[in-house]
Amino acid sequence: MVKLNKVCIVCGKAYHVCPNRIQLSKYCSRGCQNSKRKPIKYTKCQFCGKRIPIYYNTRNTKKWCSSVCSLKAFHKKHPGRRKKYSKRFRAKIPKLCKSCGKDIGRGENNYQYCKECGTKRYSINQSASQRKVRELFRKYKEKRGCKLCSYNDYGGSLDFHHKFGKDRRILASDWHSKNNVWIEESKKCILLCKNCHYELHHKGRS
Repeated sequence: MVKLNKVCIVCGKAYHVCPNRIQLSKYCSRGCQNSKRKPIKYTKCQFCGKRIPIYYNTRNTKKWCSSVCSLKAFHKKHPGRRKKYSKRFRAKIPKLCKSCGKDIGRGENNYQYCKECGTKRYSINQSASQRKVRELFRKYKEKRGCKLCSYNDYGGSLDFHHKFGKDRRILASDWHSKNNVWIEESKKCILLCKNCHYELHHKGRS
């Protein structure tokens, strides 16, 4: 969109304006606009005592003249909180591991555990997720059941039998992620219980 130039009626500064606003626009900034507006009333800044003009259609609950006075008033009212949340104060407090209470040391990282406890927690969480995947894989095999005798009591007793040669064993993680190993190997396999699987291999050898 092409923008046109216009001159502010207060400061005489040239500024850009859209063509559809060329007749309505008169001021280059909010400051120039407020200088021409008449305030409804005045109130005092609670920190420095400066007069604050209250205009029409603006908040009538102004307490401070600026954000600087607001921050200074907050620090004056809560001196302890400023010290508590300052970086220098936090740097003096030792950062302790949540598990063993060992001092980790304050750096740029946001670690909550020391290296040893973090490794333990990672291994515990990983083993728990692996157990969950294996349980889901067993339930999947129980739904399908043995192709020859329809056994489906326990998924751990069901195996994938490769009809045309075995390239790789199918793992629970392959089934869970639905990767290429699962897609390619499942086409070559049928699901059998332990007994049917052993009988099929024994007949093939004999």
